[in-house]
Amino acid sequence: MGESIKEIHNCRICGVEAVFDARKPTPKDSRKFICNNCFPKLEAEIESRLRKLGVEIVKCVACGKEMIWLKGKSGKSLPVCLNLINHFSDCPKAEEFRQAKEYKKFLG
Repeated sequence: MGESIKEIHNCRICGVEAVFDARKPTPKDSRKFICNNCFPKLEAEIESRLRKLGVEIVKCVACGKEMIWLKGKSGKSLPVCLNLINHFSDCPKAEEFRQAKEYKKFLG
């Protein structure tokens, strides 16, 4: 279990053929079909555009990674990394926030 299945696809940015893991995509795997060469460039471009737009970039109080807050469809605020991946999917201390939220619900 956990074995990866490799497939060859063209990178969505540069078009070069590259080998990708064909597992079912997960939030951490959302860079699927963007080659390792293009992904850092894409992240830098997104960050540059966010800064030009004046979007407030903050640091996660738990891990210190830069992120932004966006409103989800439900109207709730979502922590999003500068590569546009939900920060709860890659924060090493995300579970602490989930536990604190559950504790607050318990207290009413």
